[in-house]
Amino acid sequence: MSAPMILAESEVERIIRLSRNAEFARAYLEKGIRVPTFPEILAEYSGVTDASALREKLCTRLQGMIGEPNAASIRRKVSVWFTGKTAPENRGQLVRIVFALDMSDEQAQNFLACAGGGCLHQRNPIELAYLYALRSRLGYNEACHLIERIRHIAIGGQGKTEVLENEFTKIRGEDEFVDFIRQQRMNLGELHNTAYEYFQEYMEVLTKPPDSFPHLPERAYSVREIVQMYLKPPAGSSSVLGKTLRAHWPDEKTLSQIANRRQDVPRKVLILLFLITDGAENSLYVNDAAVSDDARVLFDDRYRRVNQMLDDCGYSQLDPRNVFDWLMLYCMYDHGELNGNERLQAVLRETEENDALGGDAT
Repeated sequence: MSAPMILAESEVERIIRLSRNAEFARAYLEKGIRVPTFPEILAEYSGVTDASALREKLCTRLQGMIGEPNAASIRRKVSVWFTGKTAPENRGQLVRIVFALDMSDEQAQNFLACAGGGCLHQRNPIELAYLYALRSRLGYNEACHLIERIRHIAIGGQGKTEVLENEFTKIRGEDEFVDFIRQQRMNLGELHNTAYEYFQEYMEVLTKPPDSFPHLPERAYSVREIVQMYLKPPAGSSSVLGKTLRAHWPDEKTLSQIANRRQDVPRKVLILLFLITDGAENSLYVNDAAVSDDARVLFDDRYRRVNQMLDDCGYSQLDPRNVFDWLMLYCMYDHGELNGNERLQAVLRETEENDALGGDAT
């Protein structure tokens, strides 16, 4: 497991202080968390702190990369990014930026997680090629040529990342990498298998509630009912907070496609389902935290378990500097009056009401 992200005691105290007031929590989300701009994210993970030097390096190094337009077009889009008002969302573009700024594999993984692209998936052959290229200090075009050597290899999609990690670190040379992909093809795939197992576990609890959900009649529930009961999306709004929370919010179609393996399991979906089910496993076993009346003990246990789950899946751990992540942390603190999902819905209602009054509009 990756080293757990330490949650500052001052952050926990803030969560406890705001735990009984959804309006104050909403206000903190709007004004208290400063979302870094894309240039700031670039500077943090590239090590280039001078904005002019960073912009020039990006413009120069992107030129000639497969998939990039001409020099003038590159300068225009980079200039737009450096206004801080917009950022690239295309995964291919983010990966090219990683190579353009000479990031290490660790820097690249952290940058991609922070920039919204998600870490490179270590069972996906194409993303493994990027990761190998970064570790070997190859250029982006060299990575693309390596991908062409493995693109024809059929993959099985049944393996787990931990099975591959040890062997992957031993690879020396491009020919060895191609041999590795060929030998491990049945363990490789584009979807996160561990994340899917967690998804199935959480959805099983919601579609067929156990005794730990006594407030629900004993029957099977459809995906549509689950969305209506637990995952009502934030209402459309023009506020920064509303847009941030609404981005990639799961609906009935999303959950159904994930269940049928037509779509990968997004990090946001897993965290929401963890919150709703309290990590599901609490309904199956009893530990010291589960029977404790101490709200802080329960919170610390949930924080540990959600990060363990995210780490198992290859996703980044909760980061209180992220608006959505902070909201999830807020909802995990149980003050004895509302459960996690009820606290979530209370904050969403406060956001909708504030938007209706014209607050935080952009």
